[in-house]
Amino acid sequence: MYKKITHNIIEEHWDNVCVPAEPVNPMNGSSSNMVTSRRVTATWPITPNTWNYVTAVRNQFNQFNSLLRAYAISALANSPDTTYTKNELLKVTDEFTTFFDPYFGSSSSMMLTAPLKNFVNEFVDYVDNVKAGRDVTSIKASLMQKLQSFADTMTALSPQWWTSIGQTASQYLTAYGTHALDQVMFRKASKWSEDIDAYNVASNIIANGPVYQTPFGGSPDFATILANSIVRQFPDKFN
Repeated sequence: MYKKITHNIIEEHWDNVCVPAEPVNPMNGSSSNMVTSRRVTATWPITPNTWNYVTAVRNQFNQFNSLLRAYAISALANSPDTTYTKNELLKVTDEFTTFFDPYFGSSSSMMLTAPLKNFVNEFVDYVDNVKAGRDVTSIKASLMQKLQSFADTMTALSPQWWTSIGQTASQYLTAYGTHALDQVMFRKASKWSEDIDAYNVASNIIANGPVYQTPFGGSPDFATILANSIVRQFPDKFN
């Protein structure tokens, strides 16, 4: 179904994404209980004011984070939607260029999103290795480096707007990546409470702040800081 919103952020169309209910039954690991989530595919800008942009960027990071989890759940449970969910995750990652192109240009935008794409591709391998019970120490380090590369590139493209925040982009993404990866390990070990806690903390850090855990102390979430930094850097491009 196609839906056009003329008074809000973006034009949207909705894709049905089949996501396993959380948590998968801890008694048998079954993923037979499924719920349908609706993913927004965004084009930007439609009405480029600050509120719309910040909201759209937060929504995009939320979808990215949610689909990372959906893929891990599907893959660990051998669900039939695993390939579909992986493809949706890759689409969401590609869509980040939509939010950066109008401001940094295509070349810089591709350079910025490349580490996120590499992260997603390696995350798939990480989940497979966790599922197989292999040692994942080296792949975790590599995944964290991908997030570090994204943080470094983002800071280089928009450095001045992070100086007023007590924490760096690197600190945010290191904390986010730690919890995003830990949830896979917890889920494989059937540690349901730790799994949900790790997911909630990761969600809070990336797009659902303020973030109160140490060391963030009530600072905005990563997506909010990133979006506002772009708005402030390019004020003439926003209403």
